[in-house]
Amino acid sequence: MLALEEFAAVAQKVSTERTTLQNLLRELDYTRNIAYMGNLFELKMKASYSAVLQKQIELSRLRLIKLEKEMEIKRLELVEKMRDRQLLENLKGKAWIKYKKEAEREEQLFLDEIGVTHFSRKEGESL
Repeated sequence: MLALEEFAAVAQKVSTERTTLQNLLRELDYTRNIAYMGNLFELKMKASYSAVLQKQIELSRLRLIKLEKEMEIKRLELVEKMRDRQLLENLKGKAWIKYKKEAEREEQLFLDEIGVTHFSRKEGESL
């Protein structure tokens, strides 16, 4: 089922992006919490790295929002396709029941015709 595969692919992307965001947040937290033991240059590098991490976090959050919206769209498509499939299954079931009833009716008519013919022959023989 194509819709299921598309949903699974987007769900995997969402999961990957969430992991990426968590890793970036941990890295930023770690960077902020390490003790400053160096010179001014190292302090500027730490601040610059923190700014880069914050920008990456913001971009990751935007990607995650976009992917979650896409996942919701794919989920709705999947639900609709599953509903359509169930409807088709129900229609097939009803058509099969109708076909069986019609076949049974025709078989009964055939058997009745044989019974009438057989009865007529017996009546003709007894006269």
